[in-house]
Amino acid sequence: MNKTYLVYAYYDRDHKLTTNLCSGNKPIAKAKEEITELDVGVPAQALDGWRPGIAGAMRYVLYIAAALAVGVLVYARYRRGKKKRR
Repeated sequence: MNKTYLVYAYYDRDHKLTTNLCSGNKPIAKAKEEITELDVGVPAQALDGWRPGIAGAMRYVLYIAAALAVGVLVYARYRRGKKKRR
């Protein structure tokens, strides 16, 4: 016990995070390649003793927020142009 794992979880029907034996979970010490591929912003050689933080997750939240903002702006411009044509 008392180890850090890379866990592949998903939401079940009850909207709870869950995992199973087939999910591919593994100790962090054996998951350096996956961590690097997931791009959490930490080089593989620096993962010894690594603990996940909020920085990696926040980057993706910001990407999603920026994409939504661009989508809203494009839609608003489209609607404005459509009203002018009437």
